[in-house]
Amino acid sequence: MQPKYDIKYAPLPNNETYAYREAGHSHDVLILIHGNLSSSYYYETLFPFFSKEYRVIAPDLRGYGHSTSYTPPDSIDDLVQDIKLFIDHLKIEKFALLGWSLGGGLAMKFAANYPSHVTKLILFHSIGIKGFPKFLEDENEETTTT
Repeated sequence: MQPKYDIKYAPLPNNETYAYREAGHSHDVLILIHGNLSSSYYYETLFPFFSKEYRVIAPDLRGYGHSTSYTPPDSIDDLVQDIKLFIDHLKIEKFALLGWSLGGGLAMKFAANYPSHVTKLILFHSIGIKGFPKFLEDENEETTTT
């Protein structure tokens, strides 16, 4: 299936470029943060519904979809900072924030770090703010998490 919404690009001050899709013209903004191994493309089916009441913006996170990853992120905090740089670039002050899976963890962390920006926080099958657990085997071949 071909994407229905044109991809736009936002250069960020950290030398990365965020790709994003956008629909609607409302003053009320809804930002959709995708999950791991996906992109903004997965939200296109929601655009016709939400764009009736919101300006809907769905970015591709660093290294996903059409966004760059010149410097791979080291942590969730790096991805949260990218989102902050992105909304600053678009000059958006307040918005509702929806996060799915990895995007939910980023949305929670963003809302905690920048509460004055987030009017609503919507989580869909979200990870926690600490990210994914790492499963390791010790010298006895027993599985532990970090």
